[in-house]
Amino acid sequence: MSTLMSGVACVLYDTGKFMRNNRSILEVWSHSEAQKYPDRKQCYNCQGNVTCYLEKQYLRFVQHSSDGFSKLRPSYEDKHAAPLSWNCEFGRHLSEYKIVKLAVDPKDRKNGLDNLIDVLKESNVPNSTLQFIKKSALEGETMHATYDSDAHDVVKRQIETDPKIREWLKRIYYLDFVIFDFDSSLLDS
Repeated sequence: MSTLMSGVACVLYDTGKFMRNNRSILEVWSHSEAQKYPDRKQCYNCQGNVTCYLEKQYLRFVQHSSDGFSKLRPSYEDKHAAPLSWNCEFGRHLSEYKIVKLAVDPKDRKNGLDNLIDVLKESNVPNSTLQFIKKSALEGETMHATYDSDAHDVVKRQIETDPKIREWLKRIYYLDFVIFDFDSSLLDS
């Protein structure tokens, strides 16, 4: 969803330029760290072993939290897997935010998008811009979406069948489930 929200931010930043250049809010906005360094072993070279990845990522997060993000430079994995509650200074300002949940699957995205449009409307975003954002967000998905991929299904099955994986996910994302009221039924089983 970061690609979609980056696109929305670009529309809001300079709507005229965005429209003149015929941009899409669903396009990829930057080259990822992975593309810049193609020889780098991603996901700690765990070769699809989810438990291996989660154990190593957990240790990185422990190191980040004890270093206060000052000494350890965030890796590609850190940036993609960090708990949402670590962003936007939620620890200090959560009560000032309006949380909008957007579904990954475009078929399920409408409700969250309606909530986002309401928040933007309260901020006096013009109706024409709101309509453009809504139409664009519902017309498809980003080119690197994974929610309907075979890899997604494999990992989901591993989560469903391996209590150790569920325990690592709880350790890493517990506060996200609490703060954002995410459905934890998959982790609780």
